Amino acid sequence: MVQSPINQLPINQMPINQGLTNQGLTSQGLIKREAFDIYDFHYVPFWRSRTFSVLIFCVVVLLLLFLGCFIHRIIKKRREERLKLTPWQWAEKEIAKLSDLQATNKDEFKFLYFSLTDLMKQYLHKRYGWRLEEKTDEEIEHYLEECKADPKFVEDFVGILKSSLTVKFADESALPDQVKKDLEIARGVVEMTMPRELK
Repeated sequence: MVQSPINQLPINQMPINQGLTNQGLTSQGLIKREAFDIYDFHYVPFWRSRTFSVLIFCVVVLLLLFLGCFIHRIIKKRREERLKLTPWQWAEKEIAKLSDLQATNKDEFKFLYFSLTDLMKQYLHKRYGWRLEEKTDEEIEHYLEECKADPKFVEDFVGILKSSLTVKFADESALPDQVKKDLEIARGVVEMTMPRELK
């Protein structure tokens, strides 16, 4: 009886099907293991790799951060809109703060007047868009007259500006009463420039 040349080969050199038949092994898993032994590697799809998992994790984290920032900005904007003061509300609040200051010497009174004139200029900018910060007192008076502002308003506002200039020459004992008077005039200026329906 003559043996087939295939049967004379060692088991690891036989064709896969023949070797499996001789060993009585026909499972697909063993065939794959034999293939891995031959080529020493196997293909893993990218979407099942660790790199892909890390990328997906990073993308999810970035999306969550972006969503959180977006929601935070919306909430903050709505809160600011609720708390946003009108120009006259802002001015009244700032004048009230100055009224609570207890000035005791000329330097403190000078600071108080500087703060008062500065906030009044800011108020008129917020209320009418007038840029008065860089103008001298004379330029401001001339500018207000050109804008056809109410004469009483011009008189009161310019009076506050003049008081701030004369504070260093004024009698220190008279300054508290003068400051109190000018703060009331500032409140009157704000009320004078409020919308009619709010007066």
